Amino acid sequence: MIKINPVLDLPLNEGSGTTVYDRSGHNNHVTLFGATWQKIWRDWVLYFDGADDYGAIQNLYFNKANQLKEFTVIAWVKIPLTGGDWSILDFDRSEYFTCCAGVPSGSASGEGDYVGFHTTASGYGIHDMWSVSPVRDNEWHCIAWRFNCYEVYDKKIYIDGVLDAQADAYPTGVGVGSGVTRYGFIGDGSEASSFNGNRNNIYYEGYIGEIKFFLKALDDDQIAFLATLFKGEKRSPP
Repeated sequence: MIKINPVLDLPLNEGSGTTVYDRSGHNNHVTLFGATWQKIWRDWVLYFDGADDYGAIQNLYFNKANQLKEFTVIAWVKIPLTGGDWSILDFDRSEYFTCCAGVPSGSASGEGDYVGFHTTASGYGIHDMWSVSPVRDNEWHCIAWRFNCYEVYDKKIYIDGVLDAQADAYPTGVGVGSGVTRYGFIGDGSEASSFNGNRNNIYYEGYIGEIKFFLKALDDDQIAFLATLFKGEKRSPP
């Protein structure tokens, strides 16, 4: 049972239209540009074609240095063998963070096999990290990106509920964020100081079935529970 409320909760079950409704109660709804709905078994997911599809997040932005002391992003994704790249959820790699899937290990962007977790902290610059295990296999995976400035290994990547990689990115107590205003996107990278503002034009190719964003570092059991829950909700399609 997860008793912590997300700041962004996108079940992605609308099945039509260009608005994805945020179920967190914060009204951080998403406007879609080009992404298409596809049905898997008895549920809906979004497909991003890697050419020009993205979603712009309303209302939600960050604007303070080292603002994010803790957070967890968790998403249900499927990356085709020729897919991947930026992003699942992005508030600008060089200002706050990028959670991406299907990038090369050792490269911040470009199509590849691994999960990327890229962050910036004021006074410490960009820190890039990657998963150990590949995820570009045309199978559904639950991926979690977790940050907790109060732990030595402040950055962690989980795949299907299991810890896959961890890194000591910044000194204890240092949060993520440059202080520049940034709004968020799914399917592309942010350079935006306002809703649907400037983007990187680096597009994700693949499927997203659900996204949750918590301003709290979930523990191992909570991440494992959500991985099981996501699989049940989306019926783990053949």
